[in-house]
Amino acid sequence: MELRDYVNIVKKRWIIIVAITVFIIAGVLGYSFVQEPVYKAEATCMVSATVTGQVEYSAIQIIEKLLETINTIAVSRPVLENTSERLMNTRSLRQLQGNVSSQVLMNTQLIIVSATDLEPLTAMLVANAATDSLIDFINQKEGSSTYKIEKVESATIPKSPISPKPVRNGILGTFLGLMLGFGCAALLEYLDVSVKSKEELEGLLERPVLAEIPFSNGGRTGQKTKDTPEDPGILEPTRTLRTNIQYMGIDANLRTILVTSPSLGEGKSFISEQLARAFAAGGKKVILVDADLRKPGHADVHSKGITDVMIGSVDLAGTVDKTETDGLWLLHSGPLPPNPSELLDSAAMQGILDSLKTTYDVVIIDSCPIGMFSDPLVLASRVDGTLLVVEARSTSVESLENATQLLSGPNMKLLGAVLNKVKLRKHHYDYYYYESRGRKKRLKK
Repeated sequence: MELRDYVNIVKKRWIIIVAITVFIIAGVLGYSFVQEPVYKAEATCMVSATVTGQVEYSAIQIIEKLLETINTIAVSRPVLENTSERLMNTRSLRQLQGNVSSQVLMNTQLIIVSATDLEPLTAMLVANAATDSLIDFINQKEGSSTYKIEKVESATIPKSPISPKPVRNGILGTFLGLMLGFGCAALLEYLDVSVKSKEELEGLLERPVLAEIPFSNGGRTGQKTKDTPEDPGILEPTRTLRTNIQYMGIDANLRTILVTSPSLGEGKSFISEQLARAFAAGGKKVILVDADLRKPGHADVHSKGITDVMIGSVDLAGTVDKTETDGLWLLHSGPLPPNPSELLDSAAMQGILDSLKTTYDVVIIDSCPIGMFSDPLVLASRVDGTLLVVEARSTSVESLENATQLLSGPNMKLLGAVLNKVKLRKHHYDYYYYESRGRKKRLKK
């Protein structure tokens, strides 16, 4: 991965990184503050070699070899038992074994004997008692004039605890949280098999991405009047989609357009509605056909619609409703049938499409997801082109590839895709808003 990839991971998953970091810091600090303070006292003793008052090289070599042995003896059972006796048995052998330690100071003849305790005074007393016990044990055992061990510095009462240290723990917790947070973010990015960008979608689809539509909670057909201001962030990309389709239709004469998606919830109904409005705003006579006979996205299923026309209970003209958008009509789905695919594949449906093409300039057909039902396949071979709606960071690569393969059959023309629910940066909205206001000013002049 390049540096840019890591930066993108941080930008996309920063909430996860921050949340994990805060959680780790809170846990570390919480644990630090509930701990009882522990104090540590240290006493120092020195091993020296003498022969009739003179230091000899051979004696020093012996001492160097014995330092580690003496260091081990400092925490041995006999020494600690003697320490306990010196403390009037206020500390048991088991307690001393967990609280007394020693170490050889590197490149010296010094041994540091340490003791920890919840009370600073007790820590000092234990450290001094353990040092005295070690000195007595070594000197009594050896009784040799070759070397001796003596205390050079007694332990004093420690002024501050060695733990907990909230500041240090907080810093360590921050680094740990950032590492874990970024690791989780990178793992999620690796496991994320959704389509993330326009470039990725074009590479997978091998067809153009006709527009990127930002996330919106826009209304449904008929809820907005011609005087209701459109959201510039939605209006301009939708106009781009309309223009791109018009350019593609110069030679192909695209008049009937099917809108579908790989799976549920990707915004096909919203895109079909916005596209229909965009064509109507461009002066076209448009009808939006709700051909999703499983889960209609534009009207009440109790309204008269396609299924009523198919069974002959009402004529086509009696089911078409004029919306509050100039130039836009809506054909409802009608009551949901038990056999949607068979109805859409019937001659009656073909007759409805032929009749609509003679009456309207553009026919936008909203169908159910192609990755779940065969209904769009039936309609895809009867329209001039199909538009695939893909939700950014939600539609999986597998479902996209499956939908593309299904729409590559005979008599089917996949125009391209719309990347929906894109999170655009603020300057994109500023650009759309600027363009929208600029057009209004030019129209006033």
